[in-house]
Amino acid sequence: MANPFQFGRAVEGDQFTDREEPLRLVTTCMREGQNAILVSPRRYGKTSLLKTAVRSINDSGGHAAMVDLMLCADRRAVADEVRKALLPLSRGWLANRVAQWRELVASRIPHLAITLEHGGYETTFRPVARDYDWGDAIASTISLMAKLGTRDAPVALVIDEFQKIASIDS
Repeated sequence: MANPFQFGRAVEGDQFTDREEPLRLVTTCMREGQNAILVSPRRYGKTSLLKTAVRSINDSGGHAAMVDLMLCADRRAVADEVRKALLPLSRGWLANRVAQWRELVASRIPHLAITLEHGGYETTFRPVARDYDWGDAIASTISLMAKLGTRDAPVALVIDEFQKIASIDS
């Protein structure tokens, strides 16, 4: 008989069990715009819990994204991960506000290029000077998404492996 328990990777669906109370606490914080930090030893299912919470928020009409910093070596990589996670959340808001959205992006993230496509849009960072502060791009992207959120439906950003920040650009 095969081992019914999964380990070594995040689990989803039927494999995610017996975590109703932690899931409720995390999703409540996300819906209410509250910061939260999950702390536990490795391999206790933090990533599985967070992925399930993000999916739950999005499935119920909310706006949530998840960023994993494990493979980020510098601030530009962090900025790119935040961009890839958060900006797709603006698609619904964007429907009839393309000009307003472009102006908002241009004023907050001047190095972000937006290409409109038939099915939506694509974003990339333009080349910048070596000494560009990518911390500004990260903060601006998060600020932009917070502006797109509302009191009733805030935008939630989950950062997995956030302790990696301490070793980035040090």
